[in-house]
Amino acid sequence: MSELILIYKMIKTNKYLLLILIASFWAIIIFYLLQLDAQTYKFPDSYSYITSVEQLYYKNTLNDHRPFLFTLINGLPLIFKMPISSVYIWSTIINSISWLGSILILYSILCNLKKDKNAFIFTLLYVFSISSLLIVFHLMTEPIFTFALLSIFYFFQKFENTKSKKYLAFAFTLLILSLLIKPILKYFILIAIFVYIKDFIVLMKSKFSIFIFFSFSLLFFQMFCLNKKYGDFVISYIDTITYYNYLGTKADCYKKNIEFVQGKNQRHLYYSKLSPKSTRIVAIDDFKEQIQDNKLNLVKAYCSNLFINSTKSSPSVFACHNVKKKRYFESILYLFKVQAKIANIIFTIIGLIMSFLVLLKWKKSNRLAKIITIAILYIFFISGISTDQGDRLHMIFFPLVIILFYKKRAFLTP
Repeated sequence: MSELILIYKMIKTNKYLLLILIASFWAIIIFYLLQLDAQTYKFPDSYSYITSVEQLYYKNTLNDHRPFLFTLINGLPLIFKMPISSVYIWSTIINSISWLGSILILYSILCNLKKDKNAFIFTLLYVFSISSLLIVFHLMTEPIFTFALLSIFYFFQKFENTKSKKYLAFAFTLLILSLLIKPILKYFILIAIFVYIKDFIVLMKSKFSIFIFFSFSLLFFQMFCLNKKYGDFVISYIDTITYYNYLGTKADCYKKNIEFVQGKNQRHLYYSKLSPKSTRIVAIDDFKEQIQDNKLNLVKAYCSNLFINSTKSSPSVFACHNVKKKRYFESILYLFKVQAKIANIIFTIIGLIMSFLVLLKWKKSNRLAKIITIAILYIFFISGISTDQGDRLHMIFFPLVIILFYKKRAFLTP
């Protein structure tokens, strides 16, 4: 009995342990309710990640869509001669660790802002976000990328509090390496360097610059390999492919007054037959042409994409089916669909409001608030290039919104 009391006291006083226990218990409940052990649906992107793993580990070559770091991590089972199907199981383990890690880092950031019971409560908002949990069970980049993103801001916060150059080095190192997981932040890096320009210059003259050079060398390796294989010095072709198949095609459909059907239109069929280098050339030429002759429909398509991605539910919830024919399943699934939809709308609205408040009080806001604000707005506006993604992109900035909302007053000091 005394041992149980001791364990109870330890859990009660150790909020990090308590968060892990609550999150794990919540995950087990969801795993049971939504029959995740019996679900077989895989996102189209998951198949492309499998292809990239096969290319890297079986053919020693890089994929034109998917940067090598995420591929390298998820393909580790193949080193031990395990079947390709083991990648899905391994990715779930990696994603679960990343999800739990994101929860702990979020709590740490909130405690560093103001250590009180509200930090724990605000962290639970992320824990119970159904979208952030369900994506864990798919071979997707979002869990590990969110973990990397929160780690970046954790180190930015540590730098602001201690002025130790090593934390700034860690932040920028992770920021650069994140491009080799999901290359969405490639322009954000330039903005971050500008925000921290004086400190960044000092950093590059210090011994910690070795971390920056190391991460840049890996990035250069990725770009060098693609240039050698396909002829373009780029991180990935996914950005131009996404533009052409989503934003560009939707604008073209508006112009021709035809229905936009994702992945099932003449432009997509034509584009899918092109070489990686040709896809980039065609996409750039198409963008230039639409800017000149179809700009209103391009803006209309972009605004439509932003609205859809900000108001739809989670594709991970819709991917669940009543495989075991349980009577309660459809009711539970409907509740989670509603929860994910409402969460997406609320987090997006609050994120935009808080971001614009920081912009209005830019001079009074500290750098951490500024860089988080820029990140939220950056991810939000760049999500308009794609469409019908639900909250897949927006869930990345959900924890950033929690941080910004939690201690808004503390941010409004130099």
